[in-house]
Amino acid sequence: MPGLGGHPGGLHPPAAPLPARQSAAVYCRPHPSRHFSISLDLRNHYVLLSDSDGGVHQTRISEGLSANQIGQLLVAKLTELGVQGKVDQTRFADDRPREYSLDAAERYFTALSHVGRVLEQFRAELPGEPDPVQFWPHHFDLAFVILGEKQAITVEGEYPSQITVGFSPDDPGQPSPYFYMSPFPFEETLTHHKLPDGAVWHTAVWQGAMLPYAEIAERDDAEKRILDFLRSAYQVEKEFI
Repeated sequence: MPGLGGHPGGLHPPAAPLPARQSAAVYCRPHPSRHFSISLDLRNHYVLLSDSDGGVHQTRISEGLSANQIGQLLVAKLTELGVQGKVDQTRFADDRPREYSLDAAERYFTALSHVGRVLEQFRAELPGEPDPVQFWPHHFDLAFVILGEKQAITVEGEYPSQITVGFSPDDPGQPSPYFYMSPFPFEETLTHHKLPDGAVWHTAVWQGAMLPYAEIAERDDAEKRILDFLRSAYQVEKEFI
């Protein structure tokens, strides 16, 4: 989901660098004696837990395991490695079996690979040094952040103004894939500006410019339309950060 996000202390994953080849998310965590990483392999359908000593532990995710079962397996493997830390197990306290579609996982990884290339191209056009394109495991967004020069005060504290640019498979406010550009803070006057054909201003659950994937799917000029959307939305939103 676009917008600000936080991860309290403990073993909760931050955003991870855009991966290569078959891993869709990589989470690296320092430890006094070693490092470990958790990666999601959408080609072979494993969660891989690797440590700095060269060990690799696989957990198959295509067998209908519940979130709780996968979480407990990973915690047990970390314990075997001697890694101690606070784990908020309420984050995966769900015993319902999960259906896993191999085809959908592989198609999603292919989409991420293409989308990542387009986002990198747009990022290279921007002034300064925007954050890298990253995979956000909590909502499966592929996105990067452009920090502004202002500070925004909210009930939770003071944060730098920013624009999040990315691609999301879905969320409660939009149940199908889409590209987005979400500014923080959001000004209602933004919605008075016209966006390219097919793009809209989205204000339910999150706020920002949105281009539904359906608007560019199967089109020969899909990449151009995505870049046109990103460039147009940025020209409007940058004035507010």
